[in-house]
Amino acid sequence: MVEEITIAGDKFEISSAHQNWTCCDLHDGFIAVVNESVGLSNIINKLVSSPFHYYEYNKPFRSKANRAYCIRFKLDKGREKEVVNFLETFN
Repeated sequence: MVEEITIAGDKFEISSAHQNWTCCDLHDGFIAVVNESVGLSNIINKLVSSPFHYYEYNKPFRSKANRAYCIRFKLDKGREKEVVNFLETFN
């Protein structure tokens, strides 16, 4: 369940109830930040079984400062709901 949506300028941010992820809107896609406690193998397994094709996302990379894994989605803006649904699977 989405707890909070904040829209400001060119940035779109959604935080889950457990604050495990954030999604930022970019001009040609999305960046998702998933808490490191979720685990890299879990993230990769869910990406592989997701509706996204391998060329629509980059391999998650670790952000030590945020203690999270970042995923870059190269998707049309109309597919934002798919990204949100994917992220909700981690809650």
